[in-house]
Amino acid sequence: MSEEHRTRPLETRRELFERLFGPISGKTISLIGIGGGGDITSTVPLTLELERLGATVIPGGLTWKRRVHDPKGLPRAISELKRVRHVAPHVGVGRGDMVTVDGIRHVEAQIAEALGDREVLVIDPSGGSAAVGSGLAAAAQQLGIDAFVGVDVGGDVLCHGHEGSLESPLCDQTLLHALSSRGSQVALASLGTDGEIQPRDFIARFSQVIALDGFRGAIFPQLEDLDAWHDVVQSAKTESSKFALGVRRRLSEARVQELHDRLLEAPLPLLEELLKNPEPLPLRDGSRTGHLSDLTASFLIFDAAAVWRSGGFAPLWRAEASLQEMHQVLAGKGIKTEFGAG
Repeated sequence: MSEEHRTRPLETRRELFERLFGPISGKTISLIGIGGGGDITSTVPLTLELERLGATVIPGGLTWKRRVHDPKGLPRAISELKRVRHVAPHVGVGRGDMVTVDGIRHVEAQIAEALGDREVLVIDPSGGSAAVGSGLAAAAQQLGIDAFVGVDVGGDVLCHGHEGSLESPLCDQTLLHALSSRGSQVALASLGTDGEIQPRDFIARFSQVIALDGFRGAIFPQLEDLDAWHDVVQSAKTESSKFALGVRRRLSEARVQELHDRLLEAPLPLLEELLKNPEPLPLRDGSRTGHLSDLTASFLIFDAAAVWRSGGFAPLWRAEASLQEMHQVLAGKGIKTEFGAG
């Protein structure tokens, strides 16, 4: 470790969070799992820490679940959810008693209950990014939300579209586009655990975002929050956050501080070092392969606008198009989407 590493004062947790997200005390922040499925589970450690620092947090998630969790296999309209208050045509607010009209309890209700039966946002992405953006604006006004942070699990939000392992870009890109005009950040959690972005592609995209000054830094969850996070992950029956938890538990605090510092000072060399030979991660009965590294334990924070501008989806995107219409656009370019996934 360099002399600078040894002598530079350590950044406090408040300083870290305020450098990444701005002033926190007294603010209301919505952390939205942007990829559908169980992405909302990765909002838990950030929620716990932000609230210790004086914020009010409203977690959020999408109404599109994998068929193993909701047989419909398509986005649920807000009208298909019981005990939900409508905020906008594509956004609602519910609590732990929220269920679909046919009695299916989504992970958002489980998160609401686990975190003290609080309010959570539910977002139907089917109307496309303009409709989602209007819904977020309405939620900000009605609920007093000062900032939105998108939380992506696995890293596929950084995909360009050409990646052969990419299977579910629609939700990520719809929410990314909606957030990119709001001065929002995107927190990339559990890198490599969904198998959709491979190390070489991730490093290439990271380089592009850095060139736009779009990388803000990293958060490693506090040890004191891991048990609560684990309990939520177990009840939600989601894979990706479970792997991130395992990696975080095996990292010493000295290693976490080293990673934090190196990600601030020279992130690309660190990424190249850690992702040169990552640990292979078989997923979904071996049908997909992800990867694990020390970075899997972190939340990598990016400027949403920089990620959007540097990505491959921006030239193809139509804000007013529905998800089904954008599926047709992407399918015409040979890009797989959630409409073909389970």
